[in-house]
Amino acid sequence: MTWMDNSIDEDGFLVERRVDQADPYLPLATLPSNSVTYVDTSVQNGVTYCYRVRAFRASSYSNPSNEACAMPNPSTSSGGGR
Repeated sequence: MTWMDNSIDEDGFLVERRVDQADPYLPLATLPSNSVTYVDTSVQNGVTYCYRVRAFRASSYSNPSNEACAMPNPSTSSGGGR
């Protein structure tokens, strides 16, 4: 996922994720200031994940970004057998 860094004095970014529309957002990763990308390597195929990002400074957090949802799908390969 990618986002725009609109902050000028953040200490970092908090990436939050939820698995189901009814589930609460939970912290997933804390990233350093000026970060604009994150790759979630803990996903499972066929499950929809929703993400949002919040900038933080000390113990103060910005409002969350817009939600972005996606479902990873297994990559297809031709196999290479005979």
